[in-house]
Amino acid sequence: MKKKFLTTILLSMLTALYATEDKQLLMVYEKGEGFIWINFYNKEIKSKYLCEGYHPQISPNGDKVAFTCDSPKDYPSMGRKIGIVDIKTGEIKILTSIPGNNNYGPTWSPDGRQIAFNHWNNNRWHIGIATSQDSDFYILTKEIKAHRTIFRSPVWAPDGKHIYFHDMEYLYKINLNGEVTTGQKITDILNSKYSISGATKFLPSKDERYLLIDPPDVSGKGMEGLTEQLTVIVLYDTKSGNLRHISPDNLYAQNPRWMNEREIIFEGVTEEETRINGDNAPLNIYKISIDTKELKLLLKNGKSPTVPYSGGVVK
Repeated sequence: MKKKFLTTILLSMLTALYATEDKQLLMVYEKGEGFIWINFYNKEIKSKYLCEGYHPQISPNGDKVAFTCDSPKDYPSMGRKIGIVDIKTGEIKILTSIPGNNNYGPTWSPDGRQIAFNHWNNNRWHIGIATSQDSDFYILTKEIKAHRTIFRSPVWAPDGKHIYFHDMEYLYKINLNGEVTTGQKITDILNSKYSISGATKFLPSKDERYLLIDPPDVSGKGMEGLTEQLTVIVLYDTKSGNLRHISPDNLYAQNPRWMNEREIIFEGVTEEETRINGDNAPLNIYKISIDTKELKLLLKNGKSPTVPYSGGVVK
């Protein structure tokens, strides 16, 4: 529900997330207030404190986590910066080459060499790019002549050479030279039942045929106890134009991520919980099958789940 600037980021080695019981998955998620932990699962979960932060994103090979720091301890006057923590050593690196004091929401390139993020510059939101080694910062969207001047929610394309983002009106695909290769009006993707927010993401499958999206539902449907607009998860077929509702009707659902070729993970809360706790109901982490829509609760009181997986394929 409402985002908090400082939350606990937990990393968990969990089983039973894939169809085979012996396959383990490293999952990053937020929980609590301002502490980053790492949880290893063997026969039991063992936790280790790392640092403070929010908006965690695990690297493709699962050895580091990029996250948003809010006035980090060693740089208290910097505001929101992008940080990287090494899972094994706990070493933290703040990307000080990135200018400004309002950067958030990092996302890794498929090869783990670059990070894209939301960057505030000259009173407008842009998409910033920097290397994970803290160099070569540039504003990807600086020269774009678009319908609006607010560019948000970057997501890497599977080829690592393009990035998806939107301006609340159009969905763009841009190469790393700042050249828009495709643009599509969002109302042509989402029908009149859905809207869009700055936090809405468009996550492509590995073959880029499908887009995983978490738009607000403006059809008038809500949940008891929830005053916020209901957010849902939908799947858009770029070839057929078909839009399919994935998340259950009685679930507030957002921040989806491809987990494997058939399943996604996301944060959500049930109507039963909002009926009791209203907008303050804690978020939980779920997985759901794209094919069967079978839903499973993975973790209570957690949000913003990510896994070291570069995209899904829906057949």
